Amino acid sequence: MGIISKVLNSKEATNEIARNSSVLKVMDDDTVKKMQDILFDMYKDVKAVCDKYEIPLFMIGGSALGAVRHHGFIPWDDDLDLSMTRKDYERFASIFEKELADKYILNAPNYSEKPCHKYPRILKKGTYYRALIDSDVESLHCIFLDLFILENVPDNPVHRWIKGNYCNFLYIMSWEVFLWENRNEEVKQFLMAGGSLNYYSRIIIGFLFSFRSSAKWFNTFDKAIQYKNENSKLCGLATGRKRYFGEIMRREQWLPGVKATFENEEVLLFSDLDYYLKNLYNDYMQIPPPEKRERHNVCEVRFPEDKKSEENYK
Repeated sequence: MGIISKVLNSKEATNEIARNSSVLKVMDDDTVKKMQDILFDMYKDVKAVCDKYEIPLFMIGGSALGAVRHHGFIPWDDDLDLSMTRKDYERFASIFEKELADKYILNAPNYSEKPCHKYPRILKKGTYYRALIDSDVESLHCIFLDLFILENVPDNPVHRWIKGNYCNFLYIMSWEVFLWENRNEEVKQFLMAGGSLNYYSRIIIGFLFSFRSSAKWFNTFDKAIQYKNENSKLCGLATGRKRYFGEIMRREQWLPGVKATFENEEVLLFSDLDYYLKNLYNDYMQIPPPEKRERHNVCEVRFPEDKKSEENYK
């Protein structure tokens, strides 16, 4: 697999490396359950505000799969993925400080002084979570919800091809510069597990484009993926696991959504759920064997009551 393919399919490539990594830590079952409880409490806080302002809030990705297959969290999953349309996100960001800033931080491109990712994250104050490739801002090392914005997509195929490839270019540049800025020995060991070409190619790309900070690249990427035509027939998740072209569907396949049950609570999923999940996971009702399950790049996690985070790992 070439370096560009690895970056554009970084979720799959990273999972492959992570399964054989000695750098990452594995959370035990009790810690995973604690993490899920905190994430779901965070979701309920965000959902309450979204309901107040009539903002539809969708569960997506592995969280949507969990709702369908397990009626809650996938047992080994330790994150929660959410989505809303760009128009609704702009409303959400405008009321965030008023409604949620006492307990949470919204870190996002074109919102925060130093965004730490290509898409918004809602961070819970008073917690600690350090990923393998993480921001050097200590206050941003928190347990988080990922928020993937549903964007309008050009119907014209030429316009879509140009825009999508430009966005994928910016995706690569922003993340590789972030990797360059936050490189350390742990990151090197991890990426070298995928081969020296994997590590040095990415470091070189990050260095070459570090004439701009990753924060500025993230801001540019966030602006590039936007498309203001609310009447376009297509929508997509440009920041999703399959990047700009991989998660494009007709608008009616996304919206207005369908209801499902997640941890005994009613949640909202995308309308054409079967098509959406097959696109991401193929035979999504088949439970993967342990060696094929996704593993996230966590180095350390602490909860408010913890004294020694290392006790939470096996």
